[in-house]
Amino acid sequence: MAVKKNSTFRLLSLFLLITTLCAESFVPLRRFLFVNKKSSWTKAQHYCRKYYTDLATIRNQDETGALLNLIKNGGWIGLYRKTPKSDWSWSGGEAADVTQWEVENNDTGRNCVFNFNEKGKLWRAKNCMTAQPFFCHDEEMFLVKEKRSWEEALEHCRSTAATVIRGPPYVRPRRSRLYDLASLASGWDRHRAQDLIQEALTDQIWSGLRFLGDRWLWVSGQRKKSRQLPLCPAWWQRCGSLHRNNSIHWEARSCREKRNFLCSRRAQ
Repeated sequence: MAVKKNSTFRLLSLFLLITTLCAESFVPLRRFLFVNKKSSWTKAQHYCRKYYTDLATIRNQDETGALLNLIKNGGWIGLYRKTPKSDWSWSGGEAADVTQWEVENNDTGRNCVFNFNEKGKLWRAKNCMTAQPFFCHDEEMFLVKEKRSWEEALEHCRSTAATVIRGPPYVRPRRSRLYDLASLASGWDRHRAQDLIQEALTDQIWSGLRFLGDRWLWVSGQRKKSRQLPLCPAWWQRCGSLHRNNSIHWEARSCREKRNFLCSRRAQ
């Protein structure tokens, strides 16, 4: 009996270890990029959101290490506060769980953070208008903690890292889109989304699911089959959302509702 209990315990321990390893494999490190272009913090944020995902946001010590590998003379990261009395938060709205201050500065004129590698791996608060190089990050899928309608969310995702491709003078310039509202067609996408939406500020989160014609479709063009969604929804409830506490439950909602939303990189 004791042998059987020990065997069961070992199998359970192995199962938990494998489960943990598999879960961690679904959370890849962000790709960090150093931009050697001196800008104010706000202009740096605009640049990163236009060409990548956002100003560098650091979630854990592993990502701190990845960013430090790029540091030469330092640069802006995505940490800031709205006023001297506000809490520090990241450009995308996340709370600052990881911090590495040189000295936490309460100076009223220093509300943005500069990352440098002098005498250690430290952060320093600076005036947001100071021109500095900066760090951006890029990732496959991300949560936007802003309240937008479905159409507004779609436009936000599509404008992230978008570039204008110009051809001959007689051809109208076209926009190359790198991101879209998230199409959660694969198991990997749904698993990643489940992790991300736990941080949402709204109960319902927009994805790239829309009823068009006579079927539910992802913005990527793939068809979505689900018993949870009506076969013929009311005309004002033709956008698909998922619940923060249940990422496998889909609901047909009014496209005008203001929700947080998921963006993901388009397949190339």
